This record gives sequence, structure tokens and C-alpha cells, in this order.
Amino acid sequence: MDRGFVVKGGGVMRILQTPCFVSESFDPADGELACGRIQYEATWDTGAGTSLITQRIVNECGLKPIRSSKLQSVSGVQKTEVYLVNIYLPGNVLFCKIPVVRGDFSHGRWDRIVGMDIIGAGDFSVRNRNSVTEFSFTVREAE
Repeated sequence: MDRGFVVKGGGVMRILQTPCFVSESFDPADGELACGRIQYEATWDTGAGTSLITQRIVNECGLKPIRSSKLQSVSGVQKTEVYLVNIYLPGNVLFCKIPVVRGDFSHGRWDRIVGMDIIGAGDFSVRNRNSVTEFSFTVREAE
């Protein structure tokens, strides 16, 4: 069964955002995680090669790094850490055991960036019709 969602703005959207939940990485087949999942605002960014999270998410979810990494951004190169998380998007879209990089978004209005590692795993579409932005994301089940 395909899973996905459509977001329709009240006008032209300059930033594509959805709510999302984040938790420690675990296999849902083993049951629910004791600490549960926490809701954040996610920004969809086709210019980001990988998905990112803030230090706030690391702290609130009690995440432990799996390795060090370097992050290239408009601010330059910074040393950072990689974490494994589960990401719950609207429309019952779930990504398990996804590596994400911690980034510094102190200038932004979001806690999470959905990058091309997730966007590229589904069908992503953005359109503007009559000055109203609509975007959709669908993950197709393997045949």
C-alpha cells in the first residue's frame, strides 16, 4: 500500500514544512519504544543531501552519536555527529534507522531538515496554481 500526503498552502509557500515525529532508532516490529516519539516542525530541502536535526532533538530524544562527520553548509565546513533515528511523517510514512546529521540552525525556524536521502526515496512534487502552493510526498510499496 502506498503511503503519503498532500499539503496545500493558503497562498504561495516560501518554505515547505510539515510536522514530523522523531524517536530513537528501533524496529517497530519489536513494539513501541519506551520513550515514545516527539513532534517537531520539519522543513523540506532539496538542496540538502542528507537529513539534519538540531541539538534540541538530540537532547530531547536522548540520542547517542554513532560516528563523527563533517557537514558542508553555507556557513562552511563544521565537525558534527551522526545519529540513527526513526522519522514519522504525515500519511503514515515511516523511515526507520535513518542516519541524520546534527546541524546548527540557530538562525532557522525549524528543528529538522528533510533532505534528499528521504525525498529521493519517494515521489515528491511541488506546484503553484492560482497563487496557491501544493506539495506532496508518496512512498510506493515494492511490487
